[in-house]
Amino acid sequence: MGLFASLLLSSPAAFAADTVTGNFASPSGVVFDSGANDRAKAVAVDSSSNVYVAGKKDQAGGGVDWVVLKLDPSGVLLSSTGFNSGANSFEEPNDAIVAGGSLIVAGSDANFSRRLNVYSTATLVQVGGYADGHDGRFTAVISSGPNSLITACVTVNQLMRINEISVPGLVALATATIPGTFDANRNDRSLAWDPSTGHIFAVAIDSNVGSLHVEEY
Repeated sequence: MGLFASLLLSSPAAFAADTVTGNFASPSGVVFDSGANDRAKAVAVDSSSNVYVAGKKDQAGGGVDWVVLKLDPSGVLLSSTGFNSGANSFEEPNDAIVAGGSLIVAGSDANFSRRLNVYSTATLVQVGGYADGHDGRFTAVISSGPNSLITACVTVNQLMRINEISVPGLVALATATIPGTFDANRNDRSLAWDPSTGHIFAVAIDSNVGSLHVEEY
């Protein structure tokens, strides 16, 4: 089925001029080529088998923007959106999930402040968001039931924090800190939830000593 599709992400404003070829049945999968320095960061699937890809794209004048794509079950592009908080700004998504009929993308904004964006799965219109101004980057997000999200965040000072955030209100409920020194680029998508016990598991690499931490909450 071409499950491991090649995805070269492009600016939402440039889709009309981009080369879009293939589908999930093609040998090369679905290829989006803008000719820029782009990177896919996360993928999620909804109950109707639509596929969502979050990535980043270089701005023409410098900086990086979020890009979010929606593909149908055969790999046809249905819609796209982006996030740009200013010229020459650096925004980076790191994880994405589908929960409660919404697509939730976790990452950072132009000020290296942690950010969640919530999009309608039907239209990819942004319908909510969480940005508390705290420095760092959300590196992972999972659902821990119908009323809460769990996120991992690496701060500018290289602390790893695990946060519980309510839904749909997006209010921070609790925070735990993993001891050690952590690099945001080495700790993406590092959370799991055990629904049978309600426990959260977080894994992280301590950059100073190269050790692997596994924590249970």
